[in-house]
Order: sequence, then C-alpha cells, then structure tokens
Amino acid sequence: MEDFKRAVDDARMRVWAVLTAANTDDPKAFMQRFRLRRAIEICRGVAKDLTEGSVREDSSELAELRRVVRQLFKA
Repeated sequence: MEDFKRAVDDARMRVWAVLTAANTDDPKAFMQRFRLRRAIEICRGVAKDLTEGSVREDSSELAELRRVVRQLFKA
C-alpha cells in the first residue's frame, strides 16, 4: 500500500510541476530542477532502504542503479 501511495504522490507532483511550469519564464529549466529534486528524494529513500536492509545488496535493480549512477558521474 505504501508503494501505491508513493506512486500516486509522484503522479500528483508531476502534474503539479507541469502545471506550474506552464506559468514560468523557463519551463524547461523548471522541469529539470523538478527532476533533480525528485532524484534526490528517491536516492535518499533508496539509501534508507539499504541502511534498514529492506533492499537486498544482490538485487538486479540495485545493480542497474549502480550502473546508472556511474554514468551520471561521468556526465
């Protein structure tokens, strides 16, 4: 149920961001900042899950996340 709540909240935030971006001078920059803020929130959640042991270190999703993070740091 908690995952569903997060998904609904994420959708709500995305809709809000799009609507708000329509009222800014630079909607593209606004959306970029929004994505970065969401990425920060998600990373903090993943870090918490890892600390609490609710995500397995050997999960395929975590391996993919590590690859993407390495790509991010190379960018």
